[in-house]
Amino acid sequence: MEEEYNQIIRYRSSILLGMFIILSILLFTFLITVMLIINSDRQTTRKITTIKNRAIRGSIISYDNYSIAYSQKTYRAEIDTRSIDPKKKDLFITYLAYIRVFPRVR
Repeated sequence: MEEEYNQIIRYRSSILLGMFIILSILLFTFLITVMLIINSDRQTTRKITTIKNRAIRGSIISYDNYSIAYSQKTYRAEIDTRSIDPKKKDLFITYLAYIRVFPRVR
């Protein structure tokens, strides 16, 4: 009776040990996969763009105080049109016309 009880205990403990090892391997694989996804450079469309500042050097003035050339800072805005709600497209165009990005054509 005692030996049969010990055999059942060994059988159950080996099953529990096997399940623990399998779950540990699955958890480790999951954590490695998550870390690889977090650290990878995803190629998605970005809502924030980087600013590339070119040097502004001022004006080139000739001997007779005539400005030959000058640097001017320019700004560029990009809009991802896929993010505009089709129901609000007319409102968006009105807004862009209001801030004078382009004239509104009727």
